[in-house]
Amino acid sequence: MQLLRDGGYEGESRNRAIVVFTDGEPDEPRRGLTLQQYFAELSEFIQREVKPNHVVLFIIGIDAVGKRWSSTVPYWQRLVDADHVFTTPSMEALKAQFNRIVQRIWHLPEVEPCPPVIPGKPVEVEIEPYLAAVDFYIFPSQQGVSLDIYRSDGSLVKPGQDSDTPSVKHLSTFDRVVVHEPKPGVWRYEVVGGAGKVEVLRNPIPLRMRLISPSRIHPQSKPIPLIGVGHLSEVLPIQV
Repeated sequence: MQLLRDGGYEGESRNRAIVVFTDGEPDEPRRGLTLQQYFAELSEFIQREVKPNHVVLFIIGIDAVGKRWSSTVPYWQRLVDADHVFTTPSMEALKAQFNRIVQRIWHLPEVEPCPPVIPGKPVEVEIEPYLAAVDFYIFPSQQGVSLDIYRSDGSLVKPGQDSDTPSVKHLSTFDRVVVHEPKPGVWRYEVVGGAGKVEVLRNPIPLRMRLISPSRIHPQSKPIPLIGVGHLSEVLPIQV
């Protein structure tokens, strides 16, 4: 919460969220407090500091052996909405869970992660219609492993060359490829370099309509033309 305050979020229209990674149980110097007392403190803080500032809280429990976290899940689900509590059995599965949180923060359609792509075994995915864009997050298992993405018409996605696809954004552990207004249909991932596997997470970003006419204040008795905007390049009249 202090980091959010330091970032100057007050009064700004932003999606504010905190994601907590935990094994479920407290680990701090105080002794003798029960789980109920610890969670009562957390509940009081959430009610006092988190909710009034419109911050959404997500909890990811990391539980490789099914002991500590599993026993405290009911406590966490009473603190926040049950669908904001996630369990991951391993660090490898963490990426997919975090991506689900990203989808919920930004109110995106939730899609299940596809299996890892390995050499010689392309993976097909369905790209939905009416998307403003689709984000691909590409996680190679090791250096030297590269992936190609093919559109529904079989053509190769060429970031930085195709007019609808900016250059690849290289981040510390993954690459991000964005295709704007993708054509729907069956797309394909294919490993074309190296011998390792590649995980691909995608976020479909739907086309959202915004009403621009009538305005919030409209002169009485004047005609009301309905006009909506779907994206920056096109204004769409709405027939009613």
